[in-house]
Amino acid sequence: MKMSMILLMMLMASCGLLPPHEAKTIKELLPLGSTLHLTADLEIPAGRGYVYIAHGQVVTFKSYNTVDIYKPHCMFRLHQVAPQGHTVRAGRFKVIKIVEVDEYYGRSNTIKLASTELSELHIGGSIGAGLGIIEDAAPSASMYATVISLQASEQPEVKDLVCGHWDTKGVVEPLTLAEMQEALGLLLIVEK
Repeated sequence: MKMSMILLMMLMASCGLLPPHEAKTIKELLPLGSTLHLTADLEIPAGRGYVYIAHGQVVTFKSYNTVDIYKPHCMFRLHQVAPQGHTVRAGRFKVIKIVEVDEYYGRSNTIKLASTELSELHIGGSIGAGLGIIEDAAPSASMYATVISLQASEQPEVKDLVCGHWDTKGVVEPLTLAEMQEALGLLLIVEK
């Protein structure tokens, strides 16, 4: 009996030695009112309302998705599709809302062949993508997306920045602020 009591006391004491929980996600570390500084103009192609950013660069559009979706990446989005193309000028954007969404699903084989023609993201439910359907036994994949709503009075057409990465459903976690900054590089810098 004494031995089990001693072990219980040692276990309880060791619990106090664990490091406290450190905030890791973008939502935990990026305060509302922070600023994202776009350091160069972004060209949104005609017929699109967004561009992908990975490794600090805008990802070139082709007839398929050229983003490595399993690595941290972001999508800089407008409120509407730009029929004639649009230039987002370098400047500062205020962070007005941050939402984490873990319901962006797809099949891993479908995602690799995904078109860049994404439908509008819908928050509060699933986030939809215009992915072709290929039926097989591929494991389900999910993207844990962090949606950062942006505001700039001189550029009201800018909507948000959606950042994340895909992984096996149930395993995927939100990006950390450091992973987001790695994806954005020096193109879009966080200023708290």
